[in-house]
Amino acid sequence: MMKKTVISASIAAVLMMANQVSAASMSPELKVKGQMAVPSCQVSIVNDGVFDLGKLSNALVSSTTATALAKSQKQLVVDCEAETFLNFTVVDNREGTASVTGSANFGLGGVNGSGKLGYYKVNALNAAVNGVSSALYSVQKGATTFSTVSSAYVDKNNVTGWAKSGNVQNSGRLFSVMLEVEPYLASSKDMNGPITDSVKLDGSSTLNFAYGI
Repeated sequence: MMKKTVISASIAAVLMMANQVSAASMSPELKVKGQMAVPSCQVSIVNDGVFDLGKLSNALVSSTTATALAKSQKQLVVDCEAETFLNFTVVDNREGTASVTGSANFGLGGVNGSGKLGYYKVNALNAAVNGVSSALYSVQKGATTFSTVSSAYVDKNNVTGWAKSGNVQNSGRLFSVMLEVEPYLASSKDMNGPITDSVKLDGSSTLNFAYGI
């Protein structure tokens, strides 16, 4: 449940003028009012975030090395009702199934018992805030400083967000970034044997957004 904080302040300004002018008439009250609340944001991505690689032939599977598949891009857009900062973390819903381990490698599911189908990486690039090109930052969770980058591989250990410059987040109401998925098929060795029947690549990851003024 979102908590809402209301800020209300008043400033009294006393203007000292000629003695013959009434002090009461020269003491207007200035009021500064506003409301601070956690903004609501809507996240959208083409095709509900599904990157469909289509039908793949098992002839693509190498006996010893991973096979790079065609990259695919989709734009992610976050529309907020008030100006805010924005960042996100990621969770691999197929943790432990990546054929090559690494904090930026996400699993594609299992096959042949303990075999692994492959992995994919997600590159964040072409970021914008309010329609204007923006830098990004990607730092380990808990870090207090960061530098900017033009693109960054989404990392399970990192927080990724929009930035103006080093240590300065970019604020706005409309955020966008292109997500480029780079999939790889595992070798038949890592798959624990050949593919003898139809099998689905089943990669899944969740982006968790955090925002605040």
